Amino acid sequence: MSIRKTTAIAVTAIVASLLTPGSAQAAVPTGTTEVTWNVRTSWVNYVTNPAWYLGFGQGTVTTTASNGGTSSPAPGSATTTWGGTYDESAYSYDFGVASDTGSPRTTTLQGGLDFDLSAHSIDISLTNLRIVDNPSGDEKLRVNGSYDPLSGGPVTLTNVDAFTIAETASGGVYAVTLTAAGAAIFNGGSNGSYAAGDQFGSVGFS
Repeated sequence: MSIRKTTAIAVTAIVASLLTPGSAQAAVPTGTTEVTWNVRTSWVNYVTNPAWYLGFGQGTVTTTASNGGTSSPAPGSATTTWGGTYDESAYSYDFGVASDTGSPRTTTLQGGLDFDLSAHSIDISLTNLRIVDNPSGDEKLRVNGSYDPLSGGPVTLTNVDAFTIAETASGGVYAVTLTAAGAAIFNGGSNGSYAAGDQFGSVGFS
């Protein structure tokens, strides 16, 4: 093979790699043993902090992680870092990694999160949390579980891509945003202010 032809093939390969959409930068690093989800502060305060909204915040956020997931600061306490923007994320929930295999690569976390506030008919259970690699765009945070809509019976969630995870880190964490399906969960079906693309925290890997 001539040098000219070899060079042309190499250049073509480089250009193709540069034009490939998305590079899955947010894929969970190899060897990750824990994923920390910093959940949107305004949502956790709404559920747990009575000082947040007309005294209704007397609910709970519960980690169902089998690895003894922790939260800092504790749900229900007033946050000290909240500065007035609704998309801050000061509540951290830690989950061990149960498995990290498959194609597309799927990182399954240990446990999930429950959000309960009976005064506003909020009963959301997110289980079997999985980060699914997407080589052509943002990763997906896939869930099972259930939620109670404002009308009708409980809605079962099975393999729902409720969130996306950004490809580019900011401050060492990757932004988590709602999908349309995720917005429906936190809107109680259709009555609420969340929409696809709204920020819902961030994730970090360790």
